[in-house]
Amino acid sequence: MVTEDATQELDQDAAEPTSESPSANNAEAASAPGPAPEPPPPAASDSPPEAGAAAGPEPASPSFAPPPASGPRRQPIDFLKEIEVQAAVELGRTKLPIGDVLALGPGSVVHLDKMLGDAAELLVSSKVIARGEVVVVDDRFGLRITEIVSSGSE
Repeated sequence: MVTEDATQELDQDAAEPTSESPSANNAEAASAPGPAPEPPPPAASDSPPEAGAAAGPEPASPSFAPPPASGPRRQPIDFLKEIEVQAAVELGRTKLPIGDVLALGPGSVVHLDKMLGDAAELLVSSKVIARGEVVVVDDRFGLRITEIVSSGSE
């Protein structure tokens, strides 16, 4: 889309004499392949739209500002504290042949790799995050945390 201002600029550029000799201009014209490059489009705020061009509303720019707080002021990361994750306590592990797994029944005992008194592991989303000792609280098992596992020690 070329505006009248851009067309006038092209006409003025073509009419201006150059400091080079006429033979140099002819050599440039002969060696320049294809049509002349188009000028850059004018800024939208500098010139009015062309006659007949659709003048619709400008697209709204996305707004990423947070909505105004209606309650107590919260830290930006506080919403993560409400997300639920799967947690499990692992007493130990073992590997069994499929034949042994198929033979399991009531009264079967599965031997684990941990000894009595070894720390159980707290896993969150299948990652070990802490270790501790198994306790009973109101007829339910629990884990008393004795160590928080850092990301480098795993």
